[in-house]
Amino acid sequence: MRAVLLTSTALLIGTAAMAQTVVNVPLGASIQAAINSAPGGSTIQLAAGTYTSQQFQLPSGDTITGAPGGGTILNGNGMTSPMLSANGATNVTVSDLTVTGYQTPSQQGAIHTGANWSLLNVTATGNGAAGAYIGGVNNLVQGGSYSNNGQEGLAGSQADGSKIIGITANNNNAAGAYDTAFEAGGVKITATDGLTISGSTFQGNNGPGIWADIDSSNWTITGNGIANNTGAGIQYEISHTATITGNLVVNNQGSQIYISNSDGSVISGNGVVAPGTLTGPAVGGGIVLWSNQRSDSSDLSENDSVTNNTIVGPASTTGAFSVVGTQPGNTVANNTFEAAGAAGNAAAAAAAKTAAPAPAPAPAAQIAAVPQQSNAPQTSNAPPAIPQSLAPAASALDQSAVPASTPAAAPAIPASAPARLASAPSALPAACTFGN
Repeated sequence: MRAVLLTSTALLIGTAAMAQTVVNVPLGASIQAAINSAPGGSTIQLAAGTYTSQQFQLPSGDTITGAPGGGTILNGNGMTSPMLSANGATNVTVSDLTVTGYQTPSQQGAIHTGANWSLLNVTATGNGAAGAYIGGVNNLVQGGSYSNNGQEGLAGSQADGSKIIGITANNNNAAGAYDTAFEAGGVKITATDGLTISGSTFQGNNGPGIWADIDSSNWTITGNGIANNTGAGIQYEISHTATITGNLVVNNQGSQIYISNSDGSVISGNGVVAPGTLTGPAVGGGIVLWSNQRSDSSDLSENDSVTNNTIVGPASTTGAFSVVGTQPGNTVANNTFEAAGAAGNAAAAAAAKTAAPAPAPAPAAQIAAVPQQSNAPQTSNAPPAIPQSLAPAASALDQSAVPASTPAAAPAIPASAPARLASAPSALPAACTFGN
């Protein structure tokens, strides 16, 4: 069996030749046996096709990869523990895999990372709780899709310095099995310093789109498209010093950007469409700074700044709100408020139709073996029309998942969204960067 599984190749790194073992694992073979047969630092190469009911662990420095385009599928077939967990391993790379059918308990993922892991062009869909759990420092999650999972796209904690770039996290918790006030939605990560989320799409999740909680700090949330989630678009809760810029946050049932008992944050240059009137601290607002007394934290929203955002919706839904007295240092200024209008909505729809690219093909994960789930409930409010001057420069959000071999496209936007664009750095989607 070892002769069947093991193929060695030499790779040149710099000027020195270093042997790197490549282990080819045919369909039907044990992945763990292949890992065990190879020295540390190997590449475990999986074939195209479906591996069923496999669980394994990698040593530090290993890479496991599948066929390009999501053609390698690992179906847990209802297994209740992760497909892959760190168990202390560091510097592991997982790429080009489609992972489905792992029915892990609440707050656990089909993949559970350690320190310095990379998840590249992974599609995690149809799993019981999270698509993946980010559980170590300096992780990189880039490309791929974490959609249609039972609880959330990504969960995690203590993931200091990690980056989430160019992913799609749509339609998670669609069946409503998890309480959205507890943990559900696109991404929820806690107790993490220095996390970056950029260039990604969060749509139609039953819960918030992006959720920071429990003493997180120094997050950068930039260049994302966040729409039609049943909770807040971005929820930054009992945490500190976020920088939230250049995002497009549209028609979420909660407030679009909700800073809850969190201090020192800068919210600037975002495009926001608020669907209605403010009916609660996290419901219906544009950009909300909220302070109240909590049994689990003494943090308050103070020294926060909300400036130079473009907001379609009433000015009364944006500002600093408090039930414990005015908090010091908050600035809400120089935001542009645009009223909705039927002419603007028609122009927006026409522009979106003209600009719409062909939808990306669904990845191999979207096969008959993947449990079918209904879309998350959408807002019952009709999308507000917008002024013609803010007609969008990108298409309506695409519900299909992104192929595992291709980084997520620039976050697309619904026809009702504003697109007052400024020059964007090449690394950010232009459709999600706003100027004055």
